[in-house]
Amino acid sequence: MTLLVNLPTSFGAHLPRCVAALLVAGAVTAAQASPADYRCDNGQLLNATMTPRDAKLKLDGQEYQLKRVRDRADARFVNAAGVTLTLAKSQAELARKDQPTLTCKKVVASLEPEVLNGGGPRKPPAGETASR
Repeated sequence: MTLLVNLPTSFGAHLPRCVAALLVAGAVTAAQASPADYRCDNGQLLNATMTPRDAKLKLDGQEYQLKRVRDRADARFVNAAGVTLTLAKSQAELARKDQPTLTCKKVVASLEPEVLNGGGPRKPPAGETASR
């Protein structure tokens, strides 16, 4: 069965441009950086800003630039210095050469103890920034 739709000439003439504009807008949105904070099992805060292709990390005054590599279902980012970030659901695992692997859980600001107890949003320690 074929369904034919008659569009007014003015709309029909602009439809391809509208669709193209929506596709471009979606691609730009997808490429934007997505910041997230992770609380590690040693108490440190890992700040991560990720795009589909790379990640920028801040941890304990150190900054790392990583590139995404193909992996099973997990998101995995690596760099030449031996740093690997693996993301699975709300958990992050950070492996650095000659250092113990850190397991970190995503921080959800509205579920932080200070907020749940009515104390307002958690203020990050000096030298750390909260992501939005």
